[in-house]
This record gives sequence, structure tokens and C-alpha cells, in this order.
Amino acid sequence: RVTVTGLAERVPEAEVPALVEAAAGATIDPDELIDHVKARLARYKAPKSVHVVATIGRAVNGKLDYKRLKATAAERGGVPPTGSTEPA
Repeated sequence: RVTVTGLAERVPEAEVPALVEAAAGATIDPDELIDHVKARLARYKAPKSVHVVATIGRAVNGKLDYKRLKATAAERGGVPPTGSTEPA
């Protein structure tokens, strides 16, 4: 699972970190993931960093918990070194 979230506080050039929940046994190469996205979308739409998290998490209504996800991204400085693999 993957989600991306803009950090509006950083306007006009909002940072776009990606939070990735890897499947069991899978490994994530953050640079490869960013390159994959850049090859398929406009470069400015690609995440600036990738965080591998234990779980993306959902709110009680079953939807993605964007408030928590934005907080997680903000706690990590918005754009930490590419390849951050700290648990959420």
C-alpha cells in the first residue's frame, strides 16, 4: 500500500512524501520507487522522499487516516533522506 500527502505548510512548493506499507517479505528500494513514478507521471508529481512504515493505518470509519499520515510525514521533517525505513 502506498499513500502520498502534500504538506501544505510548505507552499508554494509543497513537498510530497510517500508513505509505503510493504507487503510481508517485500523490500522497498525508495530510489527505484521514485524513478518508477517519474517515468510514468510528470516529474513534479513524484514523491520527494519515501518512508517505509509498519502500517499506513485507517481511521475508525475505514478510510485512510490522512491526519495521522500528515503528522507522521511532518514529524519526519517532510522530506527526510530518501530511503527512510523507520516504523510509523
